[in-house]
Amino acid sequence: MVFRKIISIALIVSAYIIADEFSKYVQTDILPQYPLFQNLSKEYVWIIDIACVNAFIYISSILMNNISFIDIYWTLFVLWRFNRVAFYVFKTKYVFGMLVVVLVNIWAVRLASLWSTQFKGFPHIDFRYKDFENQVKKKIIWWPVALIVFFGIPAIFCFLGMIPLLYMFDDKTIIRTEPSLIQLLGLLVIFLAIFIEYLSDWQLHCFLKRQPKNSTAVIDEGLWRYSRHPNYFGEISFWWGIYLIGYEYILKHQAKLLIPYYPIGAILITLMFTFGSAKLMDDHMSQSKLKGENFLKYKQKVISNHQIQNS
Repeated sequence: MVFRKIISIALIVSAYIIADEFSKYVQTDILPQYPLFQNLSKEYVWIIDIACVNAFIYISSILMNNISFIDIYWTLFVLWRFNRVAFYVFKTKYVFGMLVVVLVNIWAVRLASLWSTQFKGFPHIDFRYKDFENQVKKKIIWWPVALIVFFGIPAIFCFLGMIPLLYMFDDKTIIRTEPSLIQLLGLLVIFLAIFIEYLSDWQLHCFLKRQPKNSTAVIDEGLWRYSRHPNYFGEISFWWGIYLIGYEYILKHQAKLLIPYYPIGAILITLMFTFGSAKLMDDHMSQSKLKGENFLKYKQKVISNHQIQNS
């Protein structure tokens, strides 16, 4: 079991490393041969990079007949893509920039640790993918649907959500500027968001550890007493913190930026977690043979973002 998990994780990480090399090869050896792709702006380079990596991971998923490859995408997007643009701040001693990079990486490490803990190794697939696949009546269209729903849309959302920081850190003149009050507020929001995520994870872990096998109990303590999805609340807050940090830079340089950016990334991610992830989790727990009845009682007295939006 443990050996299978280690091998599976190694395969997935290796696929991303190869995907990264594939993206570099496409950008340096193939595309420059065509005039259309010469002297591209940084935005197009970012988009091509993401498209190449996603295409390679998508094909790897089909070959392994397992969609779990995509689970770690958001983590690696930050650890590779964002750090590639922003890590220079550690050489400049730009304190605000270093704090932002450190916090964003702490956020990414949380996602990676969650994934590595929950992933049992091939052929394990997260229940959300299974539930969605069961709703697709014709199995032959499952992978085309997955390309849009699980590969394409989340990649676009993640890219749009991270664009404020990509733009800001790509402009190395920021090291000569003092952070504004809005940027400091954004940094505080990110810190609190990550704290909420880690705390809710820890509370859930401790609760589950105390429960006997086949327990019907549903967590109703700590942050979970006030929200059915405190971890999702933290996740949504994280992306709004990123928006606040990049807001003034984007506003000031809007005329020369290729991608007009308002809070579209943060808005889309909020909608995705509110009407997607939170609802899927509620539906799954409600239908659970063990915990379904207790969860429905818990659901009636504890709010979530999804419930607020529909009240």
